[in-house]
Amino acid sequence: MTDRKLLEKAAKAAGMPHPKWNEVHNYMMVGLGGDTKEWNPLTDDGDAMRLAVKLSMRIDIGQYQVVVTWTDFDISEDHPIVEYFDAQEEASAEATRRAIVRAAASRSSSWRVKMEIKIRKLKSGYWYARLDGQRFAQWPVGENLTLANCFDPGWWTQAEVDQINLLVGENHEPS
Repeated sequence: MTDRKLLEKAAKAAGMPHPKWNEVHNYMMVGLGGDTKEWNPLTDDGDAMRLAVKLSMRIDIGQYQVVVTWTDFDISEDHPIVEYFDAQEEASAEATRRAIVRAAASRSSSWRVKMEIKIRKLKSGYWYARLDGQRFAQWPVGENLTLANCFDPGWWTQAEVDQINLLVGENHEPS
């Protein structure tokens, strides 16, 4: 599978907002307008780590191999993603990033990110939402949540924002 296909499938599995391949520079762009940013977990340690955390991956780095499984997916023990590398430090980092992306890509069509949403109405007159324990948003009561109200909006999708607005509109306030 090409790097482009791997990144497209990994972006889908992670729910990345508006992924688009940049043909000129050979990398993935995510987001819209001023919130567009380069996203390439095959070359960027930070992108790879955020992807692994978002998809609840377990990463075991041994001598000359990386094994990726999932903390919330029982079958993964039978179908781990394995990458091999030589003794060089940069080779182990590259193999780890590639294993993370391959694992995410393998889940894109058969698995959907399980989303835990917690919403609270604050005394200050704002709504506060937390997704997956990692992503946060705060916006005034009486207004709809927008991507602009989300901290690090590149990690949010419009579908997630719409779901929160629906929950708030129904006066459903999970703890």
